[in-house]
Amino acid sequence: MGSKTWTTKEWREARDGFLEGKVCEWCGHANKDVIAVRVWKNGKRINETKQVTLHLSPHHRKKTRLGLVPYKRIARQMFKEFKKENPEGYDALYSEAVAGLPYGNNRDILKRMQYLFSIRNRERIQVRYQEWKQLQERAYVELTPKKAIVLCNRCHKAREEGNVLCKRCGTYYHKPKYQLCYSCHREVHG
Repeated sequence: MGSKTWTTKEWREARDGFLEGKVCEWCGHANKDVIAVRVWKNGKRINETKQVTLHLSPHHRKKTRLGLVPYKRIARQMFKEFKKENPEGYDALYSEAVAGLPYGNNRDILKRMQYLFSIRNRERIQVRYQEWKQLQERAYVELTPKKAIVLCNRCHKAREEGNVLCKRCGTYYHKPKYQLCYSCHREVHG
C-alpha cells in the first residue's frame, strides 16, 4: 500500500494473530524453520548449500494498486456520473472541447472532455480518491482466510515471479506452463 500500512502497530497485531499456529500453504514449512538451499553464483549453480531461516507472512490473494491508475478510474467514473446528472453541463463541455480541437473524431473529443472535466474537478476527484484509499487501507489490515494466504519468504518470492511449487519434489519452483521443476524434469527425462 502507498502509506506503508504494513509498518503500523495495527497491522503487526493483525498479522501475528493471523499467523499463529499456521504453516506456509505452499511448502508446509513453519515460521523460523531452517532449510538448506542451493547456492548460485553469477547465474550458475555451484555445489554448495547454505542454511536459510524461513519467515512466514500473510499475503493478499488479490493485489490492490494505489496511484495514478485508480485515480484515473475514479475520474472517469465521476465523468460518467456528471454526464447522467448534468446534461446541460455536459453539452457545454462538449462545445468547449470541440472548439479546442482543429479537427476531431469522437475519441479525441471525448478525451478532451474528460481532460477538461478532470482539471475543473481536481479537488473533488482527489477527495473521492482519498476516501477510496482509506477504505483500501482498512481492508488491507483485515486478514481472513478468504482474503489472505500464509507464505514463507521463498514461496512469496516465487509467487511474485509467477512461479509455482513443484508437485513432485515440493522443494523447487517452476513456471505454471511446465509440469515439473528443472531438477525433477532432468531426473524423469534424463
